[in-house]
Amino acid sequence: QIVSGLVENYKAEELLGKKIIAVYNLKPAKLRGVESEGMLLAAEDKKKVVVLEAEKAEIGSKVFVDGVASKPAQVLNVDDFFKAKMVARRGKAYYDGEELRVERGVVTVAGVEEETNIC
Repeated sequence: QIVSGLVENYKAEELLGKKIIAVYNLKPAKLRGVESEGMLLAAEDKKKVVVLEAEKAEIGSKVFVDGVASKPAQVLNVDDFFKAKMVARRGKAYYDGEELRVERGVVTVAGVEEETNIC
């Protein structure tokens, strides 16, 4: 179960069928009185929030960065997660300057041109 602040930007049916990026190794936290067990990643471009997607990915695929060794997933608190340097620009997502990828392509952020933080 994930609690997000997307209600002003998406109708539930607009998210159906999208291959979104979800962080599952976060410590559960109560948000708006409901326990959230993960985070859906999004970027804000001016006044619009846009979810990150991996259209060509198989469901359950891991997101990675070329050249960065994969580590076993450790449980993080939200503050630790936000220390990661992730941004969106020109329709793609980056971690520490490198493209976020999935086995079958890149992570995209539709409509985001100017650099903005991912959260």
